[in-house]
Amino acid sequence: MQNNRFSFRSLVHLCLASVLGASAAYAQFDTAAVLGSVRDASGLAITGGSVVLTSTQTGVKQATLTAATGDYQFFTVKIGSYTVTADAKGFKSTNVSPFT
Repeated sequence: MQNNRFSFRSLVHLCLASVLGASAAYAQFDTAAVLGSVRDASGLAITGGSVVLTSTQTGVKQATLTAATGDYQFFTVKIGSYTVTADAKGFKSTNVSPFT
């Protein structure tokens, strides 16, 4: 069952880097980007996986699919607290805890 879990270490690092970068420029912008990558337990990219970004404050959801490289991106995201959920056929759904 361990092989059916997403590895989100890179995802969390990319999310935090983009949000922290946006925080430094908060006085100038009220949006940021959330970028990440979805990979299986062996590190291979998950293509065509569904990724949903949800605002913990408003409940507004944005959805996208992972590219052939496993990467996904959400641009023009309002500054705030979010969760990320990823699903792919044959894999267990995975959630990333709220981040700002």
